[in-house]
Amino acid sequence: MRKINIIHKIWESPTFTTWGSFLSKSLYAVLLLPVITTVLSPEDITIWLLFNILIGLQNLGDLGFGVTFIRVMSYAMGGAVDISGFTKSSRPARTNGPNYELLEKSDSATRYLLFYTSLAFIIIIALSGYFTLKKPISLTIQQGNAWIAFGLILITTFVRFNGNRYSIFLQGVNHVAMLRRWEAIISVLSIFSGFCVAILTRSLLWLIVNQQVWAIIQMLFNRYLCRNIMEGRFRRFIHKGLDKDLVRAIWPAAWKSWTGSLMSYGVVQASGLVVAQIGTTPTVSAYLFSLKILDIIKNFSNAPFYSKIPLYNRLFAEGNMNGLLARVENGIRYSLLTFSVAAIFVGIAGQPLLNLIGSNVSLVPVWMWIAMSMAYFLERYGALHLQLYSITNDIVWHIANGVSGLIFITMSFILTTFAGYGVISFPLALIISNLSFFVWYTARKSYKYFKFDFPGFEYRTSFFPLLLMTAYILFRLFV
Repeated sequence: MRKINIIHKIWESPTFTTWGSFLSKSLYAVLLLPVITTVLSPEDITIWLLFNILIGLQNLGDLGFGVTFIRVMSYAMGGAVDISGFTKSSRPARTNGPNYELLEKSDSATRYLLFYTSLAFIIIIALSGYFTLKKPISLTIQQGNAWIAFGLILITTFVRFNGNRYSIFLQGVNHVAMLRRWEAIISVLSIFSGFCVAILTRSLLWLIVNQQVWAIIQMLFNRYLCRNIMEGRFRRFIHKGLDKDLVRAIWPAAWKSWTGSLMSYGVVQASGLVVAQIGTTPTVSAYLFSLKILDIIKNFSNAPFYSKIPLYNRLFAEGNMNGLLARVENGIRYSLLTFSVAAIFVGIAGQPLLNLIGSNVSLVPVWMWIAMSMAYFLERYGALHLQLYSITNDIVWHIANGVSGLIFITMSFILTTFAGYGVISFPLALIISNLSFFVWYTARKSYKYFKFDFPGFEYRTSFFPLLLMTAYILFRLFV
């Protein structure tokens, strides 16, 4: 009986199911990506990795409304009456149960806003993608198939983008465990079918077809889940159009969130697009491949904290600060620890494993991996504090990421143009931007609001992960 209870607890746990989702997606790096690096040419590998950067940029296309509506729906489930009353120092009146009227208005607004923003987003991606891909595609043999694959990505991205409302709803009403559980199952199926496609066709085009078909299946299944939870309430929602008062209330938080994402995730991913224009094929492939691996590690390490954000929002709306902060400490500690362990493992074993399978692409050199890993670790630390402070609905992403993003762009330009450091300029610039502003600014915000004890809080959260990273760096540099 005890064993059954443990299994049920894991099955229903947002953290474990999010880990399961990210772990299944990590099979992409363990199973599918190594196969792709052996069956495709170096030129096609570069195009494949650039396609994945462009696909990932859809996270920026909703102008910040996605993450904001997740927060609003979480507040609604906590009984919030009026979102406009939320500030960093006060919370509005609450009902005794969930506010389904606010939930319905939020879903309706999400539906309309995603449609209009997706139209603009697709045009931007089409234009930027064309100019970014023009040089890499010109170096491959099957240029026609590469452009067909790009067209398919644009079409399916538009469909998936509008379908994000289902994922937003499931997270907002705190059905994170259910969402991530099925994401894990569908992800495993897509990876194994991708494995078969890669082996049998050795075709970039068919790999993209496989990837996009499963993305549509995931979106349709999320729709099915929305319609079958909460006694089918989602099916009974009446979409009366855009509630302008609600949009006006959340717009400041949305644009600030979007600006922050653009100046953090956006500029880092853009560095890969820049490298594709200035570097040789081996250099570009190594950098894009390493960037992809670090993104997978980052997403996997997010699970202990990010999976609980809807719960954090709800506890904050309910005024349960003790319950909130106890969970936050665990989330930050395990998130940073997961990142450290995974980055160290890849840094030590990654290249030998690639050599073993005869991969056509390699990781960046050791000193480059150290710089990239440390840059991402610092970014994770600051991002966790930023997400924590955002629970108060005082959104400062535009300041935190905006200023650090400008520092990153400036330092990247200086290090590449005047210092001549080449590709390593980008991780060095990210380290400088994080240390000079992002890390201390975001930590100061959460420390000040939640009144943390600095030595005690850091010892319980970041000390051991940082110790691991430091030991790894010293080991690689001096042993």
